[in-house]
Amino acid sequence: MDDSQLSFEALARETMELSRDFKNSEFSFEGDFFHTAEEEVVAPSGAGLLYILEKGISTFCVRGFVSSDLAESFEELNEGESSILESLKIIEEEQLGRVRFFSTENKELAEIILDELVNRRFPIEEDILCNLSDPGFSWWMDEGEDHFQVFFKSHGIHRADDYIRLGPLGDSTIASNRILKSESIFRGAFPVGEFVSTDKGFAISTTDPTNSNFIMLKNFFLTGENTTTPSTFPATGDGKTLYFYFKEVSVLREFWLQIEKDLSE
Repeated sequence: MDDSQLSFEALARETMELSRDFKNSEFSFEGDFFHTAEEEVVAPSGAGLLYILEKGISTFCVRGFVSSDLAESFEELNEGESSILESLKIIEEEQLGRVRFFSTENKELAEIILDELVNRRFPIEEDILCNLSDPGFSWWMDEGEDHFQVFFKSHGIHRADDYIRLGPLGDSTIASNRILKSESIFRGAFPVGEFVSTDKGFAISTTDPTNSNFIMLKNFFLTGENTTTPSTFPATGDGKTLYFYFKEVSVLREFWLQIEKDLSE
């Protein structure tokens, strides 16, 4: 399929076909299912996501399994644990070599990734699809030395030529509300020149582009690096909500960057 002719209808059709093919397959792992690769894969310890990236010609999909201990779950997977096999859509032993790992601070953050990004089919060249009727999935960012702007949806084609695709970082209504409630925190952290937040996105500028807090905020969206602590936010219910919200956006951005890296390999 030519990318320029790709439509969301085609995405839905491809997803249904993939699901049907999987359902028609049977799990037939018997005996020792241990993966005997030339180089033994060592899973990290701690919470995170075991995942497989399914890459097609024009779309991709992430299959994942949330784990409180990646090393333990990977061992169970090699022993043929059906719940993990089914979550990763593994039907052949050779697919074990495609299993990847993404570590998170806790299991709850891995579940955020599962809810937002796993078992969804995304276009590889998303900006080709984006127009007024089909705005796409991702957030997009325009950034300069003293400002940056984030769009929750793309409403134009070839946006990747001018903006940075941040990936699907969550519900835009929730994001708009959280960012609006963060205004006083931003103003207390660095000299804000302009602050605008709507249901379409938000824009922030500063009168001091060398301010480290402004740079860290910009890098938060660019790289997912989260330097906030509970003391960054007010000691209120809203403050606690914002603290966890920034953690969630951070882990989604970091995982999306990992997927982009995986796609390029």
